[in-house]
Amino acid sequence: MNANKWILVIALTLILTPAPSFALSVGDKAPPFMLRLLDGSDFASKDVVGKNPLALVFWTTWCPNCKRELPHLAKMYETFTPMGLEVLSINAGFNDSLDKAKRYVKKYRMPYPVGFDTGSTISNAYEIRGVPTVMIIDRQGVIQYMNYTVPSDAYLRENIDRFKK
Repeated sequence: MNANKWILVIALTLILTPAPSFALSVGDKAPPFMLRLLDGSDFASKDVVGKNPLALVFWTTWCPNCKRELPHLAKMYETFTPMGLEVLSINAGFNDSLDKAKRYVKKYRMPYPVGFDTGSTISNAYEIRGVPTVMIIDRQGVIQYMNYTVPSDAYLRENIDRFKK
């Protein structure tokens, strides 16, 4: 095959290959998990599901978009935790270390609970394809929101009661 045909085959492959997307999606049941938090306490999703909605934020220390979302995440935590939204930040463990995560949390004064996903087991269970990934899981354990950004205040205010049902 000559070079022009190879270029055409490669170009068509790139064009026709679907863009990366989330493997889990809105409407899917969130997998249960347990996680040791950086403060030494344990978090079990089963202790939240059935009681409160849960916001999960998967991130890494080397991700510039994750850093950009920090003020939005802090605002979501401060505004919506009193309304019943639990927030958990999970370092996905991709090309990262527990030590780096601890320094990052301290440097940026992250006020919400943070855990490190050793071995990326939770990230793999949630089929995380990129960071940041933000999910809102309703009280029934169903994913209601999934995106690469923290949802807007308006969206959360409009939907918080629905997430709590």
